[in-house]
Amino acid sequence: MLMHGQSLANALELLQLCVKKDNDVFHSTLQRQKQSMEALKMGAKVFEDHLYVQTKLRSRLPELYDYILAHPYTDDKTRRDIQGQQLRLYTSMATRMPKQGPHADQDLRAQLREKAQELAHGLVILRIPDDLAWHMHLGCVDEPLARLPFDELHTYIRLFPSSGRAASFRAFLMLVHDPMYMADLEGSADAQETQDLLQLALDGFELCPESLLCARITALFYLLDKDYSSALDVLLVAKDLLQRTSVSFQLPLTHVSMELAAHLATVYAHLHAPKHHKASLELAEQVLSYDVHQIDALLARAYVRAAAHAWADAREDFHHVMTQAPGPINVQGRFLGALHLSVDYQLEAEAEHAHVLIELGDIDAAQQALDTLLQKHDDAGNVFGDEFRARLWHELGRCLWARGGSFRTDSDHAYHCFVTSIQRCATYAPVFTSLGLYYLDALSPPDTVRAFKCLQRAFELDARQFVAAERMLNQYADERSWELVDAIARRVIEAEGGIDVLTGATPAVHVTTNPWAWKAMGMVHAMNARMEPAISALQVAIRAAPDDADAWARLGEAYVASGRPVPGLKAYARARSLLGDVDLKDAWHIEYNIAEAQRHLGRLELSIELLERILRAVPTQQGVRVVLAQTRLVQARHLLSSGYTYRAVEMLQLAIVNAAQGIERGCEAADGLEGRGRRVLFAVAD
Repeated sequence: MLMHGQSLANALELLQLCVKKDNDVFHSTLQRQKQSMEALKMGAKVFEDHLYVQTKLRSRLPELYDYILAHPYTDDKTRRDIQGQQLRLYTSMATRMPKQGPHADQDLRAQLREKAQELAHGLVILRIPDDLAWHMHLGCVDEPLARLPFDELHTYIRLFPSSGRAASFRAFLMLVHDPMYMADLEGSADAQETQDLLQLALDGFELCPESLLCARITALFYLLDKDYSSALDVLLVAKDLLQRTSVSFQLPLTHVSMELAAHLATVYAHLHAPKHHKASLELAEQVLSYDVHQIDALLARAYVRAAAHAWADAREDFHHVMTQAPGPINVQGRFLGALHLSVDYQLEAEAEHAHVLIELGDIDAAQQALDTLLQKHDDAGNVFGDEFRARLWHELGRCLWARGGSFRTDSDHAYHCFVTSIQRCATYAPVFTSLGLYYLDALSPPDTVRAFKCLQRAFELDARQFVAAERMLNQYADERSWELVDAIARRVIEAEGGIDVLTGATPAVHVTTNPWAWKAMGMVHAMNARMEPAISALQVAIRAAPDDADAWARLGEAYVASGRPVPGLKAYARARSLLGDVDLKDAWHIEYNIAEAQRHLGRLELSIELLERILRAVPTQQGVRVVLAQTRLVQARHLLSSGYTYRAVEMLQLAIVNAAQGIERGCEAADGLEGRGRRVLFAVAD
């Protein structure tokens, strides 16, 4: 018996010596070989990792670990300490082993990783407070948030109460009202802790930014709070952590991947729509190919299709959600319904389905659906609150508006619904847009004062009220209130997520559904001589509305003003082709711009020809006549310098005639031109 006891002590002492020897061998070999050809070829970090793995493979540590663990006199404390050392050895070897190249050994890596996972799982089952074991175990749980091992989260909080992960897990367990954790919480000092669960989860994530589970929990809270911008930031981090975890542990983590994809699809469907709709649709399709009934992906795809005016497809998706069970609400005393991104998926889908029916022109079905919804949910106990009630009344008003005639003009129909909607919720922005349009389009004569008060209120409440914004912008543009035009256009662009493109912070191609805002912004920039931002804004507008001749013409003006007449001419040519067979009297300004661009390129004869053609079509444009005189004067000087005196004199005479005609018609700018022309002519005569 004494021998057995002494052998354990000897083994523990030998273990310490072995660890020291391994470290000495590793560091001495590294110092000796770090300048070798192999080290330089592999790179310092890769070579160091390779050397570490080779040192540990030759080590006697694994044998000593097994011997100590199998020793009959090994106490529990020593056993847990040795298992922790084993876990860290196998984990570090698997992590640091080269992933490719001649020294890569995928089979050995898999064996080491499997040993590490078995050790971690065993320590977790025994509830041993080894942070690495718990981190590995919980990080490899391939389950959606609703099916996480709640008991293990609760145990982790008990074992590591001050850790960052514990903070995130507390927020999560309080969200679902986990009965075991809530029982522990009652009467404890933590019962008074903050009830801001989002902040608690965020604190945990900030303390453990490498934790995939903390990132998923934090993203969930942001999604529940409808803070899609912050949710996107965290979800992208979670996506990167998922990839690293999958590679590190060679686990597909399919359920986690699909849940993250569904959450990303939801964010992309709502954040700065339709900027991210392509990505949202791809993610939703990916999730639905795995689970055709995934309700968040169905809703995301439905919203994207509705935004693209694919109303029939959107109706199908919303109807699918209406008939789809959202999943378990209460399981073993836990309120899992708190994890749903919508308070009531079916009710949300019913309201959207009615909206789609209006857009499809199925007015009777839409009105019947809205009447049914109002009968059931037009009360203070509505799960979505007063805004949902206001929305239903607004949609009913839009439904009646779509019927036209007296339903649109009489105050007992659409107007009554709009007013009732405001009474239900005075901060519901879309109804103010509709009410403003009622005052403008339904009343005779229009009540413009009330209309613009309503439109302004709508835009103040929600910058995504683009119809209201466009009406106001056009009005201010007619009044030449360019500062207000700039403010409205900029706020619209910011609302659709294009401010980085506008400021040049990102070179990404922006997708907009509001080309009028970008066009207005381009005009404002051009008037302030900021040509590069003007060009960028007008390009965005043209990508969204490629048949807008005026936008092409303004793009040409910006190009010419920035010293690039060649692309300017191309833009003008496109504008002219879009106008088709329009009479020159109605499109002379484009021809004039082309003439100006040709003049900048030194093609004076072509410019003169275009200006003459404009004057034949619109002889009252004295400004064009003055430019023609200027161009002829410049051409005369070129001819003189080239020795063509006779042709120069003819050109000077024509310039003087054009200037004199301008003076006769009251154009003061022509006076100086005539004098300069005469002086040049006299100089030639002398």
